[in-house]
Amino acid sequence: MCVRVERLTVKHCDAVVVGAGPAGLAAAESLASAGIDVTVLEAASHPGGRAWSERWKGYLLETGPHTFRGESEALWGLLERLELMDEVEAMDGRAARYILRQGRLFRVPNGPLDFFMSGLLSPGSKWQVVWGLMKAGSLEDRSVAQWMERRFGTEFRRSVIDPMVGGIFASDSENLDMARAFPKLWQRTGASGRVLPSVLRSASTGGGRRGVYALRGGFGQLAEAVASRLGSQLHLAEPVSCIEVGSDGSYHVCAASGAVYSTH
Repeated sequence: MCVRVERLTVKHCDAVVVGAGPAGLAAAESLASAGIDVTVLEAASHPGGRAWSERWKGYLLETGPHTFRGESEALWGLLERLELMDEVEAMDGRAARYILRQGRLFRVPNGPLDFFMSGLLSPGSKWQVVWGLMKAGSLEDRSVAQWMERRFGTEFRRSVIDPMVGGIFASDSENLDMARAFPKLWQRTGASGRVLPSVLRSASTGGGRRGVYALRGGFGQLAEAVASRLGSQLHLAEPVSCIEVGSDGSYHVCAASGAVYSTH
């Protein structure tokens, strides 16, 4: 229900972005770069949503995503426009990574032997993963959760895939589209294809940036850079109470403060 408040001011703009998380900031920066008058409304006191970084006793703590894949061309373009390319560093694929599960840290397996020796998954789940490499999916498998769980089981999805996609996409696997999250794998297997043949085919393919990358100052560095570029177009601590559509097709976004942001 749209709760009306006393409207204090009306600001006209071309577009309004609700939320200054990673997606909202990227959309707003793209619109602003195209010369569109955009306003961003964020309920929190800082931009970035889950993508935020903090320093604690000399350590860099990431509250959300902390790496990105080399195939993310749109993100590379954003980094170039923000002049952050010098802050990008390639992650060592051999470095130890850990997943916290039931109060314990488990090292992410870095090979077949590590996989079978790891205590991260139960024996039954490990064999389900092996069998899943040759198991076909379903045409209904559109989300990452559906695609992974049908092949490799619920335990593997919750214990391995969910932490992974949370660290890269700041999202959960049930709401993440498989085709967009893993486009190359999706192109080779689709919704119902088998994994192992696609992996063997991809082993000989190359081109483009590969690997996993991070920002030296954390993903919060990216959020701060976009926020700085947006300047007064970004309104923090400005929660939205309702969105109305005018008879002329324009949108009126009502903030809890009483301000109204109206598109032309």
